[in-house]
Amino acid sequence: MKRYGERAIDSVRPIGAEDWALEAAWEHASEGLVLFGVERVFYINPAAAIMLAVSRERVLNKPLMLALRDHRLEALAEAGGTREIELRRRLLLVHAVPGALYFLDRTDLKKRLGSLEEARRVLAHEFRTPVAGMQALLEALAEGVNEEERAEALALLRSEVARLARLVDSVDLEAP
Repeated sequence: MKRYGERAIDSVRPIGAEDWALEAAWEHASEGLVLFGVERVFYINPAAAIMLAVSRERVLNKPLMLALRDHRLEALAEAGGTREIELRRRLLLVHAVPGALYFLDRTDLKKRLGSLEEARRVLAHEFRTPVAGMQALLEALAEGVNEEERAEALALLRSEVARLARLVDSVDLEAP
């Protein structure tokens, strides 16, 4: 990437086949890329334009701030480094190096992780309730109960075990 960035900044070295292949790859990438020189944007791929909610044609050869439209991104471009930024209802992981900003949209990942956390909470509750009841029944059995109470406790235990088995069977561990 450095060679490409240097070529674009210099605009002196002839454009080679590798440069065209690299640009074609970025044109179809799901990650965003903004290349910039002193005070101007000279390349923004379609993914970055979508993430930044800008028109490629309107920001090319314009100041970086017109493309970024966010002071946090401009500061990151100047300082370098990596930062997670919420921008225009998206969660972006942004990596800045001299002359380039790389964007990875983590919005869907955040939503999936939120869904998994909610499912974890529900499952924890669904398991905790019958296990607590089973524990109480087992303690009662251990203390000694008459035959009728023993039969009733065992029936309840079987019922709770069957309920837990159905719960385990309903969890699709293959789903994304």
